Amino acid sequence: MAEVERSPLLVANSLEPPRNLQVSQIGLWCEIPIWGLLLYDNQTPWLTLLETLHICFARVSHKKSVFPPETSDGEHEWINYEAPLALGLRHLLFEDQHIDEIASSGTENGTMWSTWIAELGVKPPVNIAHLRKTFPQFQDLANAVALLRSGQVDGNNGRRPTSRHLLPLGPSMLFADVKEVEHTSDRRFMRRNGELIFLMLNRSSLRTEVANLIQSELIGADSPWNRLARKLMGGDAYEDQPRSLNTGFLPLAEHGAYERLAQDWRAILSLKKMPVATSLAPLARLSSFNLLLYIVERAVEVTEGPGGYVPPYVFDMVGNTSGNGLRKLSQNLLQQHRRLMPSATRAFVEAYRQSDEWQAIEGTDQASLTACNRLQQRFLWKRDIGTDPDAMPSPSEQIELLINEVQKSHSHSVSAMYVAHSRQIGAITARAGVGTWYAPNDELIEALVLANVAGPIELDAFLEKLFDRYRIVIGAQEAMRAFDGELPEVDATFRENERSFEDRLRMLGFLERKSDDCAFVFNPFHPDTSLTDGDHDVAA
Repeated sequence: MAEVERSPLLVANSLEPPRNLQVSQIGLWCEIPIWGLLLYDNQTPWLTLLETLHICFARVSHKKSVFPPETSDGEHEWINYEAPLALGLRHLLFEDQHIDEIASSGTENGTMWSTWIAELGVKPPVNIAHLRKTFPQFQDLANAVALLRSGQVDGNNGRRPTSRHLLPLGPSMLFADVKEVEHTSDRRFMRRNGELIFLMLNRSSLRTEVANLIQSELIGADSPWNRLARKLMGGDAYEDQPRSLNTGFLPLAEHGAYERLAQDWRAILSLKKMPVATSLAPLARLSSFNLLLYIVERAVEVTEGPGGYVPPYVFDMVGNTSGNGLRKLSQNLLQQHRRLMPSATRAFVEAYRQSDEWQAIEGTDQASLTACNRLQQRFLWKRDIGTDPDAMPSPSEQIELLINEVQKSHSHSVSAMYVAHSRQIGAITARAGVGTWYAPNDELIEALVLANVAGPIELDAFLEKLFDRYRIVIGAQEAMRAFDGELPEVDATFRENERSFEDRLRMLGFLERKSDDCAFVFNPFHPDTSLTDGDHDVAA
């Protein structure tokens, strides 16, 4: 009897992948059914945010809502969106090597224009007629380009010109990642992290509120930066035949991570006193931090089931050069988090090994060939083990080979993404000869305050909130909760850690200690930032 074709294996309660998704192009189906398509290490937090906003801006530019209408139960979203190329603008910003030098030459205006046009060649990559009309003085053009270049995000990355980007302060400041010569579609650096963020926001209960904030604060606000980019562009960015893309796959219809992410987006975008350009950096950091939490939570759910123990994030705030027990604890927890990812993929395969479907293969005619076909169908495993049924490894040997393949360290695995993004958002510190551990930088601390503090809140309550929302441990009380009532270090260690955190908050301008010895954390960009000396009745 011919082998029945089977679809790739899914985790419990998973949605079916979109019907249009080309799953046959995926190399190994083990991480994707757990976390989604795709979590990628070379896509930085900034590029993750940009990709999310690409979808939002593209939908609105085509007269659609920021998020699509809610789908029927059990149906996965399939969203097509376009990313503009804006090749002329990108050349001005990231490729032109002559405009600054010519502008500083001191020659007369007409000479500067003719010299620059000659440098552009017979097929200029920019609309010269438009630029000369818009900027009669060449110096004005050079100044406009220099100003817009200062809005580059993640500027010291050394990436190719076609993978450099601006702050997403309007539709004219967004453009696709493309190949450097062919200017065709490329997912080298934008590999769907942002698409997963978009899908998570879309599935949260706050989708309408977040959509309204994205519309009003980012898309609808015609910033001076966006107007300048539009002047330099000289037309619609979509006129260059935009790159057409489709969103990927997010397994679960609901998850607590989606709600936490949406709450952070709502909190940051609701800070009317904060300039939008300033809000984007904390938004990028928190979006990636939420992805890291999601990775850990899903790994625990797959290995232990819903409600399993999620190891906490012990943040070392002391930061001295000598070793301490809290740093060692933080190092151990980072390693524990990293081990969860290969454990989850192994558990995914092991669960299939225990299934009736796999158990039924043993003892059948041509069991090795059936096992080979089944592993290809269920896990998209393409390892060459020959075609002779009599020479193939046994079913048990084949699934062991698959497990070994899953456990190997891969350069672009979810585990690699976890470490890369932890570094990039400032969640971990690494020192040669010492190791790597959780120790947040000032920018991540700032993002946590902006997203979690409305009116002034006592420091103890703020620490409790960080634990409740993100499993972050700084003080002794949260450590007791995280470790079942037993402190893994002496109480004095956590007290020192908490004092160091308080000092950091004070230096950053987020904390005041009042005359009655109560320390309050406040958000200077929130409307309610007032503190009354000695008054405990402040807004929480």
